[in-house]
Amino acid sequence: MNGWVNVHAVEVILIRLSDPAEVAAKLPEIVIEAKQVLKRDDLRLKTLCNYAKEKALPEDAPGRIAELADNVYAESAVEHVRARSFRNILFAATFALTVFAIGFGILGSLAPNEISLAEAGEAAGAGILAGVVIIGSLLAGGVTSSGQVSQ
Repeated sequence: MNGWVNVHAVEVILIRLSDPAEVAAKLPEIVIEAKQVLKRDDLRLKTLCNYAKEKALPEDAPGRIAELADNVYAESAVEHVRARSFRNILFAATFALTVFAIGFGILGSLAPNEISLAEAGEAAGAGILAGVVIIGSLLAGGVTSSGQVSQ
């Protein structure tokens, strides 16, 4: 992640120092990335699209486009962090459920009379089922990194 931040910082500096014709050639790539991370009605995206429609960019355009590109790259970095966080939650939930299943299997093979799923379902009823559903939803990503239950 740090490498991409540095690459984006260099790109912003190059845009700022380039002449308008070179910036116009780079502008379609910036607009494509902006469309991926910004909402349609975002003023930054609209401004970039307006610059892309112009036949010749004004002399002061590279500085403004560099600032907008910096904003786009920052939004892109935030999206990458969100995706990695979600991936990490999925890995942790998968690991926890796997450990639970392995432990349950070992316990069942060592003491088969202690665990009878058919009798447990009949005896415990809805209380156990509700507990399993709550724990399963929490492990499956229903808890945010701050410990709050997501909706």
